[in-house]
This record gives sequence, C-alpha cells and structure tokens, in this order.
Amino acid sequence: MRTMKKTVSSLLTLCLVLLVCLSATACADAAIDKDLPVRVWTLNGTTGFGMAGLIADANDGKAALNYSFSVESDPSVVTAALVSGDCDIAALPTNAAAALYNKTKGQVQVLALNTRGVLYLVTDGREKIESISDLNGKTVYAPAQNPSFIFAALCSKYGIPPSPPGRSALLFCPNRW
Repeated sequence: MRTMKKTVSSLLTLCLVLLVCLSATACADAAIDKDLPVRVWTLNGTTGFGMAGLIADANDGKAALNYSFSVESDPSVVTAALVSGDCDIAALPTNAAAALYNKTKGQVQVLALNTRGVLYLVTDGREKIESISDLNGKTVYAPAQNPSFIFAALCSKYGIPPSPPGRSALLFCPNRW
C-alpha cells in the first residue's frame, strides 16, 4: 500500500512538472501584438491611483501594449463607456464593479481588486502620530469614498469616537482631491 502511494504521488508530480513546462513553452511562443489598442478608463482619486504606473509606462513607451487612457471623475461615465464597448478595461469602485457584473449577468467581469495601499495618513510634521490611538481628538480629513469608511471602522475598532466633543475626528471632503 505504501509503495502504491509513492508511485501515484511520483506520477502526479511528474504530470504536474510536464504540465508546467508545456505551459511555459506555449506562453513563450505566444507573440505580443504591441499595436493592439487597449482603451482604459479610470477614475481620478483613490480608484485610479493604481493606474499611475501603467499610465507613466504607456507615456514613456515602456508598456507591453498600445494603451490609451481616459481619466474621469464620475463612475457612471466610466460604467457607461464599459457597457457601450467604448472601453476595454475600467477601474471602478468595488461596489460599482459588483453591481455592473450583476446587471450585465457576467458579461462584464472583475479582473482584479485594487484595495491595498489606498489608505494613507499624512501630517504636516507638527503632530507625532505613532499609532491610531494618537488620532483621538485630532481632525482627520478623508475623501468620502472607501478610505473614509475604512478609517471610520478603524476608529470604531480602537474606541475613537467619530466626533469628539468640540472637534471632528473625521471630515468627509468628497471634492477636495
């Protein structure tokens, strides 16, 4: 019985190695059409931050494909472009992407979620902030999007009231950035 398990395990490992090698060869043989136009629409602000590197690479001629970009301020404009076929790839808020997927019955699919690294805390250097508890009683500005919801949840988790007496811990500024 033990020998049978070793034999089956060895055969499965060999098959896996062969599959990986064949896949790598097939991918290496695939030609990339650098002239293929790819129309990318994104939003300014936190949703579009992740596009900055790709936009810079495309502008410098370093991108793998022929990208064109449209940066918008209204998610409904980007959604309309995606549904109408005027764009190939769109960066949308996660909730809008999920609604669009459901509305189109899967014709529009989520390629990736871009949620890491969109919550930053910046000070002018006069305040020493070493932990989230140091924000208690301070004024914090956040765009009225996902970062504001994340920040409010963090404040709640660490016992920081959303509105300390006489001060506002969190001010929503949707049009500031």
